[in-house]
Parts: sequence; structure tokens; C-alpha cells
Amino acid sequence: LILDTETPTGFNLHGEKHVTSVVEKSLKLLEKRKPKPISSKLIEKELIIAGYLHDIGNLIGRKNHGIYGVILLTKKFFDFNRTKETLYSFLRILEAVLFHEVDMACSIPLLDKLNPVSLGLIIADKTDVSSWRISPKADTRKAVNDEYALVNLFTSKSTISTRGKSFIWRILFSPATSKREKLFFP
Repeated sequence: LILDTETPTGFNLHGEKHVTSVVEKSLKLLEKRKPKPISSKLIEKELIIAGYLHDIGNLIGRKNHGIYGVILLTKKFFDFNRTKETLYSFLRILEAVLFHEVDMACSIPLLDKLNPVSLGLIIADKTDVSSWRISPKADTRKAVNDEYALVNLFTSKSTISTRGKSFIWRILFSPATSKREKLFFP
């Protein structure tokens, strides 16, 4: 419940539907990637783990949830018996969890220096917008002052695809009737 009151406009939903959508979008991006990475099966596993765990830091707080996520994951898996390969895999997952948050990703001079797991997760997470992500507890009248809530409120569908080395993000803007009425007709 605290997450629903974290900001004046409520909190974008980060439950099973969101993380599943992020994982599916990440995997689609990886599948379309050319040339195929040599270790695409390992990257696929890392994407699935990072995708399902990327918002775990929200259990502590919305702001800096990428950092909180890394702290939680390292505490949880600190004593985990790992080989050199699983350690590197774990570090790639931690990188993705840390840098999926906008403030952290903006601190990197060159995003293309991130590993494919991080890049796929960032793209999939940031393109997962839709009116269903607005919490029913949100004060949508205040959403006009919150760019994240506003984009979600007015988006009915968001898809990503690839073309060569680029990705295409299509957004269909069509405000949800009940939420639009709540926004403009209190």
C-alpha cells in the first residue's frame, strides 16, 4: 500500500503483469538482434532473471530503487556458491537492475557500453507504458504534473520492434474513459 502513495499521483503498477511484459519485450529484442550474440542462451537467462527482479528495490522506496535492488540482491545471494561464470552473470544482472532506473542510466556517458541484458531491460522497461499501469488509488487530476503518470494515463497500447540496429517504439494514445473522466470531471 505504501507504494500506491509514494507520489502525489500514485504509483505506476509494478506487479506481475509489468515484469512479465518487460521480460517478454526484452526477449523479443534479443531474438531480433543481429548478429546473434555468441552466448544468447546465457543472455536470455540473465534477461529473464533481471526482468523479473528489476523493480525489487521498490520494496524499500521508489526513489533510487535500482540501488536498493542491487543491495537486496547482493544481500540475498551473497553466500551463494558460484563459479567465475556465474559471478559474471550475476554482475550483469546487477548492472541491469541498477541502470534500468532513469537517474542511474542518465549518469552513463555511453549507453552502448552496457551489456545486452542492461540495454534490453532499459528499453523494455521504459516502453512498458499503458493506462493499466496507473494505480486505481492514483489521484489522476494531479497526473498532469507527473510525466510518467501522464504518458501511462493516455496510452492504450505500446509496442516495440526492430529494424536493423534500431528499434521502433509505437505508442497509441487513447485515454482510458474512466480515468479520463476522473481526470477532467472530478
